[in-house]
Amino acid sequence: MIFPPLPWKNHRIGSYYLRQTAFSKIVPDHFEAASLYEKTDISKVMKVLDTLGQVKWRINKKVLDVVEYVWATGGGKCYVPKRFNERVITNSMIKEAKDFKEKIKLLKESQINREMHSLRCDFMLKMQIARDFANCSEIFYPHNIDYRGRAYPISPHLNHLGSDLNRGLLEYTNSKPLGKSGLRWLKIHLSNVIGKDKLPLDQREKYAESIIDTVHKCAKDPFKNTEWLDTENPWQVIATMIELSNAYRGSNPEGYKTHLHVHVDGSCNGLQHYSALGRDYKGGYEVNLVNRERPGDVYTKVLEIVLEKIKNESNPNDVKYAELLRGEGIVNRRVIKQTVMTSVYGVTLVGARDQIKKQLKEKEIFDPQTLFYVSMYLAKKTIESIGDLFKEANQIKAWLTKCALIISQSGNTVKWFTPLGLPCIQPYKRLSESDLIKTHAQGVIVISNYDSQPVNKKKQGSAFPPNYIHSLDSSHMMLTCLKATEK
Repeated sequence: MIFPPLPWKNHRIGSYYLRQTAFSKIVPDHFEAASLYEKTDISKVMKVLDTLGQVKWRINKKVLDVVEYVWATGGGKCYVPKRFNERVITNSMIKEAKDFKEKIKLLKESQINREMHSLRCDFMLKMQIARDFANCSEIFYPHNIDYRGRAYPISPHLNHLGSDLNRGLLEYTNSKPLGKSGLRWLKIHLSNVIGKDKLPLDQREKYAESIIDTVHKCAKDPFKNTEWLDTENPWQVIATMIELSNAYRGSNPEGYKTHLHVHVDGSCNGLQHYSALGRDYKGGYEVNLVNRERPGDVYTKVLEIVLEKIKNESNPNDVKYAELLRGEGIVNRRVIKQTVMTSVYGVTLVGARDQIKKQLKEKEIFDPQTLFYVSMYLAKKTIESIGDLFKEANQIKAWLTKCALIISQSGNTVKWFTPLGLPCIQPYKRLSESDLIKTHAQGVIVISNYDSQPVNKKKQGSAFPPNYIHSLDSSHMMLTCLKATEK
């Protein structure tokens, strides 16, 4: 929006002026949730959404120019998709393949082309919005919540919760002098987005100072000086380099008025909440809830336990898989990271296997059958290692699941209130009374009365622990927002 969003009046009125927008992304006919919103004081949550919606943003034109240049020169780098496919794979080419091996190769290439087309469409949507709003001095993002209370910008394509490209293309409209603390955090932010986020804060600041000549070169001419291209978050890196260079080129860096937003990330937020709930010192130490000189890296810690298990494997059925995984660098942090990250959100053994299989497949070491078995073995060892490191988290998760199953077996949905008083209801039902209406485009399921549908007991039980943790995480953000507004 180019005008501040309408403040939320209740769960039906707020955000956009000309279009009714839901306060919560719940099933439209979920009357139980709507009636709870009417009976409950949700003013604090509405105040948070209003505060988030009042923040003024604008397009970072310098970064937009660089993105346009990368796209114009063919793309294929910095998360900008390739502008053109290397070749078009037609059905006739696949039919006329000389053997099965060539056919599979052509089918894979065709799949890559389709995926690239999808990425192009997503990229072009972002770019068109950036171009359309490039000359607007103020952009506003109206927010609403999902049924767990997590806040999101309603505009889906280009927003500050998106990818590195999104974050690089946006900056605050209002500027503020850096000051001593701001200058320090701008340097720390540069180190973070480059990928040096595991160093102590003082060392991150020193690292940014040590590459200041590169910062000036890249900021002056990012087309010729391309050191920023090979970093973890290239668009945030070049945006930060431009801002830091501008600050240092002036006579008073601390007085430089910045528009940049600095991001601070949690260390595996789900495990942080479980460690806090269980007063788990050991787990809390690994996810930085306990003071320590160097930031903890929970993924590396779990990796150490996994490697130890593989090294000491004694089960006759599993020794052969352990031996295959003992090679240098086969099992690394990246292979297990996604499984550790999603473990607190209810990832299954099959889900963990697929995550690990995807990472190992890229190494092109194992044939398909061997890959399947070693992935399953490694998934088991990773989940076991997480359990060893976070015993209290596993116990709490099991207890929450048990509570949810008892509630759902009595025919009720699982409900809870967040610390801000927001009612949350899990919407999982078995749709026994629904009609399928077929149209030329698609089939549409129409539910006459959602609340009267029977409860999906299994889904209510398995989904409750991650949903509950998500709602606590959101409440933490909202309480921080209210305190920041107060200050």
